Amino acid sequence: MAELLLTIGVGTAVMLLGAWQMRRHAATWRDLRVAPDVEPTEREQGRRQYARRMQTSGLIVFLGLLLCLGTKQIPWQRNGVAFSLYLALMLFMVLWIFALAVADMASIRLHSAVQLARIHGRQLQLQEELRRIRETPRPPPVDPTANGHHH
Repeated sequence: MAELLLTIGVGTAVMLLGAWQMRRHAATWRDLRVAPDVEPTEREQGRRQYARRMQTSGLIVFLGLLLCLGTKQIPWQRNGVAFSLYLALMLFMVLWIFALAVADMASIRLHSAVQLARIHGRQLQLQEELRRIRETPRPPPVDPTANGHHH
């Protein structure tokens, strides 16, 4: 009985974690979608990230459900094939969650590198513009106390 309660408790905690993540991802995407100052490329990156993260969180919820239901519902002593399939499904889901997490990290890294390169390019443009401004001859400053007459 204690083993069943532990399994159900762990499974429920995993489901709650996944559901909490889904709620957080939805709120983040909602804010990004309506933000007026977000560039289209940023919004598209956010949309793809949202899809990956919702899939990951949904799989985490499903994994928690399988933990709650499967360990006691499948009579593994009498049906080793069914239990093996159950474990294979869980392993596949964990690997898929890991693959999505790696893809998300790679995407963030690539997107950040592109953004940093864009910012660096803009910085170089501004530095060149500043250099041109500094090199442009300027008229001498006007004396505010002079009234235009020479003495």
